[in-house]
Amino acid sequence: KRHSDNKGDYYQPETFGSMEMAFFVDIENNMQVAMVSNENARDYLHNHENEKYIQKLSFMTFANRHSDFRSIRGFQVNGDDMEPNFFHGDWVFGVRKRVFNRFSLGKIYIIVLDNEIVVRRVMAFDEENGTITVSMDNYAYPDYTISLEKVFEIWKFETALKSRFPMPSSKLNN
Repeated sequence: KRHSDNKGDYYQPETFGSMEMAFFVDIENNMQVAMVSNENARDYLHNHENEKYIQKLSFMTFANRHSDFRSIRGFQVNGDDMEPNFFHGDWVFGVRKRVFNRFSLGKIYIIVLDNEIVVRRVMAFDEENGTITVSMDNYAYPDYTISLEKVFEIWKFETALKSRFPMPSSKLNN
């Protein structure tokens, strides 16, 4: 459960101001990023603060040329609700948000709730009520509101590893 510090800033009291195992840097200065697959997403919901569990996840190696030490994690996309930009099985990588008091509207976030992990665009932030309105890129799905009290973690989308790309809106003639 999330808590507020009387200013409407929601945060995770167990990890706020501490370093969690979101990644590590090896001896060659490569960043090893923890990957949350669809198969282990349910376990992650219950163990996202357990360092021993995180160490058992798969890790992907990235060159860390700029000594980037932000908390980064990879999550696998589940379902078709973010098509045509992300497809089922794609990987999205996000930077951990520590405080839930500001959002870049229209931008993509990975949101870890008490019962699922979702990839959504934040379209509105109601600071007074502590809610965000989210949208999916697949227009078959309606926008909806999420209470920040139900959010465990939020990761701001940084990049993706895609398995396929959307078709162009019109066929290309060669």
